[in-house]
Amino acid sequence: MATKAKVKKLVLYHHDPDRTDEALDQIAKDVGGRAADMEIVVAREKMELAV
Repeated sequence: MATKAKVKKLVLYHHDPDRTDEALDQIAKDVGGRAADMEIVVAREKMELAV
């Protein structure tokens, strides 16, 4: 859906406190491999994004 919408930056989030930073980085890498034209960011606790 994000690719069809021509999204430039996709921020992924989750609600699993047991998921490690390494697991989140792997998810971003897996998604990024399918979306070459968009920046993939994994949201993390206390992260701030400018909109």
